[in-house]
Amino acid sequence: MPFNNDIKDYTDLICKQIRFKNAHERIASEMTAHVEDQRDAYLEQGMSPSDATKMAISDTGDAMELGTYLDRVHRPAPNWGLLTLTAILLTLGCLIRVILMGTFISGSPLGEILTLSFGILIMFLMYFTDFTLIGKYGKHLYIVTTLMGILLVFMSPKVNGRTFFPYLFNFPLSYLGLIFPITYAALIFNLRQRGLVGLLMGSAAFIIQAIILLAVPSMTAFVLYSLSAFITLGIAITKNWFVPDRFMAGLVALIAFIPFIVLFGVRIISLTPYALDRIKALFFPSQFSENLAYTATVTRRLLDSSIFVGMGTMPNSLEGFSFPLPNVSSDFLLTFLTFNCGWLFTILIVAIICVFMVIAFRYSLRQTSSLGLLISISATTALSFQFISFIIYNLGFQIFSPLSLPLVSQSGAALVFNMMLIGLMLSVFRTGHVACEDSFKLNPSRLIRYENGILSIQFKR
Repeated sequence: MPFNNDIKDYTDLICKQIRFKNAHERIASEMTAHVEDQRDAYLEQGMSPSDATKMAISDTGDAMELGTYLDRVHRPAPNWGLLTLTAILLTLGCLIRVILMGTFISGSPLGEILTLSFGILIMFLMYFTDFTLIGKYGKHLYIVTTLMGILLVFMSPKVNGRTFFPYLFNFPLSYLGLIFPITYAALIFNLRQRGLVGLLMGSAAFIIQAIILLAVPSMTAFVLYSLSAFITLGIAITKNWFVPDRFMAGLVALIAFIPFIVLFGVRIISLTPYALDRIKALFFPSQFSENLAYTATVTRRLLDSSIFVGMGTMPNSLEGFSFPLPNVSSDFLLTFLTFNCGWLFTILIVAIICVFMVIAFRYSLRQTSSLGLLISISATTALSFQFISFIIYNLGFQIFSPLSLPLVSQSGAALVFNMMLIGLMLSVFRTGHVACEDSFKLNPSRLIRYENGILSIQFKR
């Protein structure tokens, strides 16, 4: 109809004034709905369609002025605080690794610079990428990353109990635990409005990726992924994406929790008596021989010998060692820094990372975009879990091997993957307030429905 073309021309002119193109669809939809409501009100007063449309457009305002105003409102908003903290942690980590090279860390300054440059490139690629594409292609990303994980498990050799992929940064497959939470969040977003079938598919998807991480094997990555998946499912349940009933929502949460219990139980049962004794020795060292918890004992002795500022005194039982713990960069960096530089230096690093995580969680919880909320929470959870598990490990409780201390400990694949997570998270914070999720609405048709206490199955679709 001609008057509908007038409305479209009007919204098009508004959008031409707005430089952030990702906001065009959302603004055009909202403005069209507003003008049509006003037009319908005039039609009820007896005006002709053409006059009603012109009056509605006139009442809404001048397209150029309105577009200019909306351009100021719908601009990407960089989070300069987190960008600054990222730069500080990157610089600090790089300096620490370069200083320790040749003595406690293998590598070269040139290799460090190249890896750092590549990590920064990946971060900014994620930062300027439209994060809604992850939601649009969530199923595809989940399938691709899952198949990739299966192939890598079969193709990669194991070294000292860890599975490494030797052809790209020689990275441990446990780092798949940093990718899976994002693709799982995207999949759950795609399964919204699918009812109980969506829940069952989401639970099955969790089990598949969790089994891959257990096959790596990496209990750390498994727990990280499981925690992130529970948070994702919890958000979906809170938003009534699967069922609208609170009782059923509780049942949904229980069903989603069962796979974790089963998989975790299987993993614990499969531990050897020696492995179980090593875990017990971490908490009750006096009841076991020192060899069962050697690294934990040494870690605690080094921390006890550390001072507030400066280098501590090496315990008599450890004299003759330059530093008695292995893998300084990947596993024991905080213990090393505490002993050699003092508690103050370690506290400073931990404080900066804590501020980073608190700000990240605050911005994640403020997201108005459901997809943005899921992605940013998943990325922030992955970063925070690494941070917390690294601290626990360096305090002498070596239950799970740490993945990394984000941005500060080892470079290589750990740095690249964490930079990817940070770039993706910052992309959400930059454009989440204007993200348009309507462009990939799902078909609301469901095979199984639960509404008003009635469970129904639709056989004809």
